[in-house]
Amino acid sequence: MARAPEFSTMNQAPSLPSSIAAAALLLAPTSTLFAQGRLATHLHDPGTTLSGSGAYGRHGAALLDLDGDGYCDYAVSAPSYPSSGPSLGRVSVYSGRTAQLLSTIDGSAPSSGFGLSLASIGDINSDGFGDLAIGSPDHDSNGLTNNGRVAGHSGANGTPLWSAEGSSSASALGRSMGSTIDFSGDGRPDVAVGEPGWDNFGMNRGRVVFIAGSSGAVVAFGEGLLAGQSIGEVIASRAESASVYSANTAGSIFLVSPPSGGPTTSVTLIQNAPSGAPGLPRIALVRSASGDRLVVGRTLGDAGGMTNNGTVELFAGGTTPLWMLSGPANNSVAGSSVAAIPDMSGDGEEEVGFQWHEGFLNNDSHVRIVTQTAALLEDQVSASAALSKLAGLPDVTGDGRGDWIRFTANDVANIGEAAIYSLGLRVASITPGANDWTVSYSLEMGAASAGLTYVQLYGGSGTAPGIWIPMPGWPLIPLNLDGVTDEAAGLTGSPVLPDALGVLDGSGTTTTMFAVPNAIAAALSGLSIYTVAAALDLGAGSMTGVTNPIEVLFP
Repeated sequence: MARAPEFSTMNQAPSLPSSIAAAALLLAPTSTLFAQGRLATHLHDPGTTLSGSGAYGRHGAALLDLDGDGYCDYAVSAPSYPSSGPSLGRVSVYSGRTAQLLSTIDGSAPSSGFGLSLASIGDINSDGFGDLAIGSPDHDSNGLTNNGRVAGHSGANGTPLWSAEGSSSASALGRSMGSTIDFSGDGRPDVAVGEPGWDNFGMNRGRVVFIAGSSGAVVAFGEGLLAGQSIGEVIASRAESASVYSANTAGSIFLVSPPSGGPTTSVTLIQNAPSGAPGLPRIALVRSASGDRLVVGRTLGDAGGMTNNGTVELFAGGTTPLWMLSGPANNSVAGSSVAAIPDMSGDGEEEVGFQWHEGFLNNDSHVRIVTQTAALLEDQVSASAALSKLAGLPDVTGDGRGDWIRFTANDVANIGEAAIYSLGLRVASITPGANDWTVSYSLEMGAASAGLTYVQLYGGSGTAPGIWIPMPGWPLIPLNLDGVTDEAAGLTGSPVLPDALGVLDGSGTTTTMFAVPNAIAAALSGLSIYTVAAALDLGAGSMTGVTNPIEVLFP
């Protein structure tokens, strides 16, 4: 049986169960006869959204609800847009529910890095829609060069609402950014903004600046501890937390204390770069029942006798990780992006998402998602892209599980894109028989879909973003209907597809079957078809959710 590369689990804290400390994390296909791959539920790329990539997908972020449909939305930046002429940059804002383009926000100054950082800032203009802050770390203003800029924009139409500029040349305000709780007392989330080039009397210590989300006013700032420290390259924070972490290119990680009424706040070094892991760490905060935990990815970490295989660690305070996962091979650079993923396992806690590569950055990459006890949930293969970022997204597809977004930028290969992935449909088993082979699916749509009607569709194309059924404004079916769909519909209720239409149980789950006679399977050998399921509220005449599409390869 084919097996995915093994990740070793090391340095477990004594409080974790010994079974986890000994576990090898694997993802194995159910059978070598059956290839299962999760496809993007929503997908945007330069061919459909921009004329020229312009580094589309260089950065992105999940946002609050911007269009009033009750679901979180997301933004994707293209800081070099357009690819010919002055690069003003563009941020595209999409509906998380339907993938429709809601608005585009263009930068106003060439080569400013418009969109290299993004953050939600709540509804600061009281129009009923969430707003966002956009960073431009290479912006020039006030007679300074590359001092950087952060601006608040309306989520409804992109109108600028406020701006804040960096305080010295090369200070690069807006290199990183993250939402925080309301420190300023204005009733809106504030933002922690990195200014890594901030220079005080030639000391280049860097700093993290706290900015009021409603006005752009500086609330406080925390300065680097030593000359040349340049903190603020990356930031880990969240709108529900007072915890703010930052890191620098030397590999050190700092805790920035919350503002307490004065113009400055303290900065504490909590981790020096370990031996063999130089470079910028990737960091994120994940929520647990016991509080925020810090995820640290070190792409150039050496572990298990390998080189540059990378490490991902989870900390609950202190310097000893709860666990450490190391990449499966030399140059797999695990941890090149890390993110908190909303609960997918049903344990009420967020998951840990990170990226690893099949032999350094330009080879095919994987998104691996594990629980906070290091149990494997998903390993999704994606096309190569050195510049990529993960973000978690609360359930927008209605399958009862958290979703995630992968932003990639590669202008040379022209594969810049933003793709949302969801779960809900998986292969539970496969049973080869003398006359046929049978695939059993597990359909898990969550408690909100309990007792509703479900339909499982098949098609010859899994191209996202697919179509709306039965009308625009409802969740997407990430499947294009075609002749295969027509054939499958005619087999509903037959021995081939006996339960492609039915009713979900009290937990919003069921199992379905796909039984193919061996003669037909042989005739279709090598052909891929795609399947996806949806939950329908027939009484209300609406669709409540869709699952991830799965590719089926006939043996």
